[in-house]
Amino acid sequence: MNELQKAAVNEFTIDQLKQQIADGAQKAIDTAKKNFLDTKGVTCFSEANENLLMWSHYGDKYRGFCLEFRTEFEPFNKLKKVEYVAEMPTLSTRDIGLNVEHGMAIEKLFCTKSTDWSYEMEWRVIHANAKQVYTYRPEALKAIYFGPRMPDQNVDLLCLILYSQIPDVRLFRGKKNPQSFRVDFSEITGYIPYAEARRQGKT
Repeated sequence: MNELQKAAVNEFTIDQLKQQIADGAQKAIDTAKKNFLDTKGVTCFSEANENLLMWSHYGDKYRGFCLEFRTEFEPFNKLKKVEYVAEMPTLSTRDIGLNVEHGMAIEKLFCTKSTDWSYEMEWRVIHANAKQVYTYRPEALKAIYFGPRMPDQNVDLLCLILYSQIPDVRLFRGKKNPQSFRVDFSEITGYIPYAEARRQGKT
């Protein structure tokens, strides 16, 4: 070994080299995660429509509504189930290498949540582009579940719109279960517009 090679070897200790490699790997991981957040879009769904916490957090405190979709249509046919874990997920440099080719490692990371959120029973669709509005075909909408506290006038308005545009959509009215911590639904059949129901003395 000549003097130049000795100098190159002695420039860094083994521990310093390990630290540089680790720092470089972490930088690559951080860059990959940021690129994913900057370029991808995410839409979230749930298996459950009866959970009180879900209605409280995402349903305007029971005044909103829940949409049920047929999953054979886009983008719902691209749904990925969220995995709930007890420990924070990590990425290795090998994972990042796979991500360059397939995008699987980063995507899996963003479909992982703490077990504290497992009651949400969440599914996600990862979209190719961020900051973009995505729509669905009318026939993909299967049913609407109205929250227990949604005003009758709002229910009536939505029913009128749906019956004129997507008449096959099923409609359900929610009510808090008096014995269990859940929302129960009964199907709305023989729909009569609210104004007509009032005229007939049915409200």
